[in-house]
Amino acid sequence: TKANLIYHLRHEHQPPYPAARLVNRLDADSAGVVLVALDGPTLRHLQQQFENGGVMKQYWGVVHGVPAPAGGVIDLPLGPVTGGLVPHRQGVAGAPGVTSVKAAVTRYETVQVAGAYTLLRLEPLSGRTHQLRVHLAAIGHPLLGDALYQMGDADYLAWCEGTRPGQDDPWLTRQALHCCQTRFQHPQTGAQVTVFAPLPPDLAALWTQLGLPSDQPPAQVMEVMTDQAIEQPPLPPQPGTSQTCP
Repeated sequence: TKANLIYHLRHEHQPPYPAARLVNRLDADSAGVVLVALDGPTLRHLQQQFENGGVMKQYWGVVHGVPAPAGGVIDLPLGPVTGGLVPHRQGVAGAPGVTSVKAAVTRYETVQVAGAYTLLRLEPLSGRTHQLRVHLAAIGHPLLGDALYQMGDADYLAWCEGTRPGQDDPWLTRQALHCCQTRFQHPQTGAQVTVFAPLPPDLAALWTQLGLPSDQPPAQVMEVMTDQAIEQPPLPPQPGTSQTCP
């Protein structure tokens, strides 16, 4: 887990990095690239890049259905849903209970259609909570495995408690969302760096089930867009574990 990684860097790694901290986070049960700063100046530099929109993040997501058009921009402000039974749920402006919205923009592109599902390349142009999940559900194509944004409050809580049968999604117990690459400016050299994360085992198995390439990402998805590239192992939830209810 991310907590175990930080503990290892601070206390077990030689040399230790007592100031190691996460620069960014992923939604619970999402997988992919997470950046770690080993000292305070690096942390502040990278956090400032995130705040100023200087970091590019690209995701793969498998959604229900086939979006039309095949690509475009989703521009829907988002905010927390108040008065509901489920904490942390987000919604689009104008939906019942949604307050204090902020601008949120997502670019998407169809990579491959696989029967009733579609692999999308996703690029959040803003950094709102659950942005990709809410935007995709709002256009009628929720992420495969995303219980929170496919169920109403009562059904979702019952599912969390184990009193409601699982979803119809046959392969996953979490959302099919993977941060495959993150691009940023190196804090010391100023060079553009891209960090890639390969698919974790459960998503690789899903890719195989759907006939998507699991050993080599589609070329149009994994474009080398910078002058440096670093490949790191993913930090996914363990395959077969249950989805975490927020």
